[in-house]
Amino acid sequence: MDLVSYVEFQTNYEGAIRYHKSTLRSIRKFWRTLVEGRNVSIKSISASFRAIEKAEQRAASRYRVLISRFPKSIRLLRTYAHFLRQVMVRRTLFNRQSDLEV
Repeated sequence: MDLVSYVEFQTNYEGAIRYHKSTLRSIRKFWRTLVEGRNVSIKSISASFRAIEKAEQRAASRYRVLISRFPKSIRLLRTYAHFLRQVMVRRTLFNRQSDLEV
């Protein structure tokens, strides 16, 4: 890997990590709001969902770009797998739960 590729990798990797953490913070904030029962309104829930979705899309987009460019990076693949476990699986389980309750 040459210097330009390394800098590109690091920049995009740090961005993916930043959005990954942002997604987790948004999810934590959403659940904390629901559990504490303060300021729970349709507007606040909707805003929380939008924040989660936006951060999740940004992280997933960064990871896709990185994987297409650096498909053999073990560090990247492990981090992406961690993202999928932490964010995407929870979302799928939440959607399944919501479908069962309807």
